[in-house]
Amino acid sequence: MMANAAKRGFRHEIWAVLTLGVPLIASNLAQMVINLTDTIILGWYDVQALAAVTLAHALYSLLYLFGAGFAWAVMPLVAEAAVQGNDTRVRRVTRMGIWLSLGFATLAAIPMLLSEALLLSIGQDPSISALAQDYLQVIFIALFAALLIACMRSFLAALGHTAVVFWATVFVAILNGVLVYLLVFGHFGFPELGILGAAGGAFWARRSARRLRRSPALRSCASMRCASCPNIICSNAFGGPIRRRWSRSRVSACPSV
Repeated sequence: MMANAAKRGFRHEIWAVLTLGVPLIASNLAQMVINLTDTIILGWYDVQALAAVTLAHALYSLLYLFGAGFAWAVMPLVAEAAVQGNDTRVRRVTRMGIWLSLGFATLAAIPMLLSEALLLSIGQDPSISALAQDYLQVIFIALFAALLIACMRSFLAALGHTAVVFWATVFVAILNGVLVYLLVFGHFGFPELGILGAAGGAFWARRSARRLRRSPALRSCASMRCASCPNIICSNAFGGPIRRRWSRSRVSACPSV
């Protein structure tokens, strides 16, 4: 009997790990597809643009990985607080992760905006360095959204809502591919922007992820005002105007997602 109980417990734990882990694996692969899409489409468009975006992605990815450390720290801290039933700490940890991530993004904007000089200093071609800076001067704004999304991914994953993370990333990946294709080549009446189109498509795709707050899963708990709801965005730390704006949209982050 004890052996059967242990076997059932083992199967339960395996299933729990797969249920949480597989959507996170898939979302990470979808995140890689976003960068791969830019590379493939710009490779079709122009070799110089491809070389420039490769350099730009290297710098962007380096800065993102540094900044995402704050977001990754949110996951274990939120999970620990949630197990303890400390909802106040869940909110505070997530808010601080968001503030630190956005603060880092502000500092990271400096090397991205001045990337041409940085690339020239390490011996890169002047024309490619200029193109890379053109790309980064648009995409640096997306770093704010990317780090904010990383914090929310950690928050949702810590509460076991990894399916939300997966579908949000897939949505951004598909929209990014469509927008980059249209804006790089100028198809269907869109302007042909080349490398700037790739940057603009990536920016608008990430920015559109905030629209997911209007999904039925999130709206299902919009009317709840419970102490257990980690209502991060509407928190006092974000000030009255933002709180009122989100109240009008009738959306709040809730564990019932």
